[in-house]
Amino acid sequence: MIYEEALLQNTFGKREVFNARRLWLTGDTEGLAAAQAMNALFRSECEIFMGCAVMPALRMAYFASPGDLGVGEPDSPWIVAASETGADVCLCRALEKATELGAFTVLVTCNPHSPAAKAVKRVLAVTPEEEGGAILALCGGLAAIACRIADAKRCTEPGAFGRWQAAWTEYRAQVRQALCRQEAGLRALAGCFANIRALETIGDDACGGAARYAAIRLGGKRRLPSAVCDSEDWCHIGFFLRDPQTVGALFIVPSHAPSALRSRESIAMAQRIGRTVGIITDGEKTDGDTAGLPQANTLCLPSPPQAMSWLFVPFAMNAIHILENL
Repeated sequence: MIYEEALLQNTFGKREVFNARRLWLTGDTEGLAAAQAMNALFRSECEIFMGCAVMPALRMAYFASPGDLGVGEPDSPWIVAASETGADVCLCRALEKATELGAFTVLVTCNPHSPAAKAVKRVLAVTPEEEGGAILALCGGLAAIACRIADAKRCTEPGAFGRWQAAWTEYRAQVRQALCRQEAGLRALAGCFANIRALETIGDDACGGAARYAAIRLGGKRRLPSAVCDSEDWCHIGFFLRDPQTVGALFIVPSHAPSALRSRESIAMAQRIGRTVGIITDGEKTDGDTAGLPQANTLCLPSPPQAMSWLFVPFAMNAIHILENL
């Protein structure tokens, strides 16, 4: 999230921000995970003036009507897409359609010369980090746009962008230090899923985006059947009931989340039926217990500032990126 504030102000003018009455987040496979992860931030900062929601590119391209999107006013709705390559066919079609209908289309991408970039009105180019991968860059770009919208609509106090920048940079440094200290724990968490035949990834609300990303990266890389769900569905339904000891379950659980208690119950149940359980959470690990979670292969990230709890999710995805490469 290292951007010049003037760049964002020049890219997204006040008139264009004020005209927006609705905002949709979308993306290709990993971009959709980033969109889902950052949707909570857009809702908290921007929903007082505009509706914010996630829509898959496939639905937007082939099934959504102009009325579904909220087309009808200048520069509204905003369609904000995230994509590393900008080459996904469905995403390109969705952005072409939205632009033709008069929506204000924006692409956050690592490839500003991609086909998708040619289909939108504005492009915010981001650079993948060696340790964070493209997903962290995409999330940072989306966060910067959310801050620009909130600032232009006076939802935040003056200087908010600088504070967000500083918080992102500081938290990134804390996460890197924590991951270095927990190198053995990282390898243990990666190793516990070495011999599984299927993978479940579980996350609530914004962590659903991290769960989706984990299924793509950890399950897709190993060509494993994968299921993505939240803790409530898992607790009441569960998946892959045959040979449970061969199934991995990765829970992404921020300790501050309203659903943390339900997640703990789901984790305990997963362990009782023999799942191989891994957890990514925040807070300090003491006496085998992390933020009240049952014992398992646990990776602990630092707790983000209370006012910026949304920081946990993109950096949990950063940790998943690192797990994939171990």
